[in-house]
Formats: sequence, structure tokens, C-alpha cells
Amino acid sequence: MPRSRIQDYTNNAIGGGGYAAFHQGPLTVTGNVGYLSGVSATYSYTNGGYRQAFTSANGSANVLQLGMQADYQVSGPWYAFTGFKWDRYMHHGDFNLLQGNVGLGYSF
Repeated sequence: MPRSRIQDYTNNAIGGGGYAAFHQGPLTVTGNVGYLSGVSATYSYTNGGYRQAFTSANGSANVLQLGMQADYQVSGPWYAFTGFKWDRYMHHGDFNLLQGNVGLGYSF
């Protein structure tokens, strides 16, 4: 059986952004926007349990982040939520990452 090969990329960046919220009755909608400037990046490669890692300032990416979430209070501390997060990595060609979430939460 062939051993697995795993590649991993970690982007380290610093920046800031804004956050806004709207609340009406049981519904709360939040949104955020941010921009991060790339500082360094780490590439790692694992082949058959042996790991090699390389860190470089040249490989880091600037990132534009957008997100939005809606929370609806169901009963007491229980709420339902749904939302998305979008990241645009800008370095040697753009890369987009879109994530969604949906669930049930409890506030205490």
C-alpha cells in the first residue's frame, strides 16, 4: 500500500477591518470586511511520515476577507444561524476560498 503524501500551506498576515451588526426582533445580521498584508508563509510536505517545512516571506499572500451571518433566536438562549466567509488570497495568481456554515447554537 502506498504511503500518503500531504502538502500544507500556512499564510501569516496582519491587518484590520470593520464589523457591523443589525438587530431587529429575534433576527441579528452581522457582517465583516478585512484586509491583511502577508508577512510570511510556511509550506510543509509530508511523505510517508517524514515532514519537511520551509518558511519564506516571499511566499506569503495579501488577503481580502468578507463575511456575513444571520442569527435567529428560536427560544430563550437557543438560536439558529447561517452564514458564509470568503477569503481572496492575492499572490502569484489569485485563490478564492468560500466557506458556509449552518447550525443551532446556545447562548449562556
